[in-house]
Amino acid sequence: TGAPALVALAALRAGAGWATVAAPQRAADIAASFSPDLITVPLTDRQKIVPADLEVLRPLIEKHDVAVIGNGAGGDPETAAALAQIVGLCGKTVVDADALRPGVPLKGIVTPHPGEFRRIAGYEGGDGGLEEADLKEAEAQGNARIAAAFGELVAQIEDVLKKKLTDEEGNHLVEGQEHR
Repeated sequence: TGAPALVALAALRAGAGWATVAAPQRAADIAASFSPDLITVPLTDRQKIVPADLEVLRPLIEKHDVAVIGNGAGGDPETAAALAQIVGLCGKTVVDADALRPGVPLKGIVTPHPGEFRRIAGYEGGDGGLEEADLKEAEAQGNARIAAAFGELVAQIEDVLKKKLTDEEGNHLVEGQEHR
């Protein structure tokens, strides 16, 4: 999988002084072939991230300002359990892609596309974009998780922008939620 390498290269292009790809051995080998500018650290398993990798990752996380987690990680249950522990170790974090699943903490910057948003919210609705009707249907079905996840995502964005997000009519995007 080249996803971790592409994320690391993007970080370098955005101005990061250095970027390390810590990935299963197969993915680390692929990342190393992308650019001599990438530092690669192979983890213990050849194919997936496993809880034993925390011993390798802990000192790497402490050395880096930001950890980007999830790109190319896959959906193995053992990997999901490891990702949940890894996110807990991180300070500044970008949680994306395969790390966006129930059981993995939503911490730092969370970047779901609509399908990932549905997965973390436990929403089994339609296939299109998330619309206000989707939120109302989810609430009508008694599924408060999607409304809470949407509210948390809006709150994170508002914290970064330091302003309240509103619709075209000036209404706060999340009804009943006060701006932090």
